Amino acid sequence: MKILSVLTALTVLACQPGKTETAQKQTISENKVENSVIPAEIKPKDSSFKNGEGLKARIPEKDTLKKAFTAEKPFAEADASFQWDANQKLEKLLKRYGKNIPNYYSGAFINDKGNLVINIRGNLQKGKSEVIKIIGARNVLFQNKTYSYKELNDIMNFLNEFAQNPQNRDKMKNVPCWGLMELENYVEVCMLENTPEKQAEFRKNVLDSDAIRFRKSGPMVFH
Repeated sequence: MKILSVLTALTVLACQPGKTETAQKQTISENKVENSVIPAEIKPKDSSFKNGEGLKARIPEKDTLKKAFTAEKPFAEADASFQWDANQKLEKLLKRYGKNIPNYYSGAFINDKGNLVINIRGNLQKGKSEVIKIIGARNVLFQNKTYSYKELNDIMNFLNEFAQNPQNRDKMKNVPCWGLMELENYVEVCMLENTPEKQAEFRKNVLDSDAIRFRKSGPMVFH
């Protein structure tokens, strides 16, 4: 399955071990000191900075809506014309939205048959109707999700900014990375020590949101 993300792929590698299906190009943020790469709030492409604590950040480009998630296996199942059509439809939809992403939009991906699947928050029929006005209904599927893309992206931006602050380093030392899981419709926070106590500590000291899910992770691996 190929997943189309609405976030620019950051210049980092995903935590290990982790799911291979959606992990390769998920939007991943990293927390690491000295010669690390920590995504910042979205700024112009290839900008970077180094603060007094030795943290380095590479800041991705502003447009986070046109980069595709890619699954590990080749997209052999879907007819090429279906896949092309799905990409064209999504590009048209996101171009129409621009920076004003509606609250009903919860992300999109291409399924293994080459159909474009649009996630809708709230009233499915209303959201579906709005999307169809823009790209039509041919080879487009719809499904309900809990959180809008904007909600998830706001969480990502908060975590990126929080991690860049040297005063928060101790609060993030158990968190090597986090990512927006568009297919699953939540933000995944990786933890070196993933226990109920550590999760509660994160929610108390960093951010408490129902849209956050935790998983066990090893340290970041760089090549």
